[in-house]
Amino acid sequence: MRMKRAEKAEAQAEKADVKALFSDGISQVKETVAHGKERVADVAEEVKHATPESPGAGAQLVAASAKRKPAPFAAVGALAIGVLVGWLLGRRSTSE
Repeated sequence: MRMKRAEKAEAQAEKADVKALFSDGISQVKETVAHGKERVADVAEEVKHATPESPGAGAQLVAASAKRKPAPFAAVGALAIGVLVGWLLGRRSTSE
């Protein structure tokens, strides 16, 4: 009986130790932030390697992709032209 009371008292004391609970929470937040900073640094490094150095290099990359696989670029171009023509025809019929 005394052992159970002592265990209960100890458990209640641990629950009531707000300073220790707060300290544990802060430690967990610090670990999460540190992990997040590492992940952001990793992603930034991946993006840096994946993006071209200049806009000209990016344009050359797009042009090379278009030469290798012209169908997707042609489809996007046709869609853009269709949207533009539809928009112009729509404006024309509402203004009359």
